[in-house]
Amino acid sequence: MLKQLAFKIRNISKYNTKYMTINTFSTFPTPCIDVHTHMYLPKYMDIMRKRTDVPKVLTIEGNDRLVILPGEDDEITTSTGRPIGKEYYSVDAKLAYMNNHNISHSVISLANPWLDFLYGTEAESVAQELNDELQSICESSNGRLYGFATLPVKNMEASIKEVKRLKSLSYIRGVILGTPGAGMGLDHVCIYVYGILC
Repeated sequence: MLKQLAFKIRNISKYNTKYMTINTFSTFPTPCIDVHTHMYLPKYMDIMRKRTDVPKVLTIEGNDRLVILPGEDDEITTSTGRPIGKEYYSVDAKLAYMNNHNISHSVISLANPWLDFLYGTEAESVAQELNDELQSICESSNGRLYGFATLPVKNMEASIKEVKRLKSLSYIRGVILGTPGAGMGLDHVCIYVYGILC
């Protein structure tokens, strides 16, 4: 993948999108590649805003706050959770950031808490929806974005099935796993299965 990205950088003058101007890469002599950056996808944000249990996103005085840890929402104030502005979930904001910092390509993925809080068929369907959305976002970026998919880690059979399906998504370059893995740590044998399938 890095060879492909390097080739695209050498031919960067061919790009002509609404996200790039003639001065986009004038700050430094060589554009950069962000090999892993986090982004909460729009559908993921919709899910988190609708949740009443942790993890969730609360809107306090017009601002979104991400609540990940138990007890963070015991008292609802402007310091509840952590701020999560559009720079974390807007595709336009992500591409504008890349332009401002001379980044030609980025590999994006979900961040904490991933899908660690979902189980069963819900985890399976949400993972598919998010990965399809990630593919669509990358397709629309004119080759500037690639993705690490998310897995329904609390549903082992669905995770294996999804890893196999991901091979058909052309902009997906791997998967992202949280530190709990499937709930048994990253050194558990089930994580080794993911590695073989990828």
